[in-house]
Amino acid sequence: MESDRPNYPLFRKYFKIGNPELLHLLLEGLCDSPTNHALLYGLSYFHENKNILKQIIGAYIEAVGKENDEEVFRGSVLTLLMILSHMHGYDALAELKSMFQGNIGKITVVDEIGERLNKDELVVF
Repeated sequence: MESDRPNYPLFRKYFKIGNPELLHLLLEGLCDSPTNHALLYGLSYFHENKNILKQIIGAYIEAVGKENDEEVFRGSVLTLLMILSHMHGYDALAELKSMFQGNIGKITVVDEIGERLNKDELVVF
């Protein structure tokens, strides 16, 4: 996918049929690099064609847990909320608040995003 000339039609075929080997490759890649946005996006796209909710929740929760850059963390939290909260009824915001209650930097970002969502300053689809 990250080559100079990726063959997107070929990839798309395997995503659309829910190829288990492709899922395995995505999950193995995320084991080695849990914050890799290309792999997380690939997992999200795979989920559009085959329900892998348990794996996608685990992958995104692990990614935000391991992300140390505040701006990247903020973007990852918003992505997690967009993908999971409204599409599947999963309360990702509550999970994140519980997960980061001992981490001042991360809980501050999560609380700020939660407040902005409550005030309708942010729109999460």
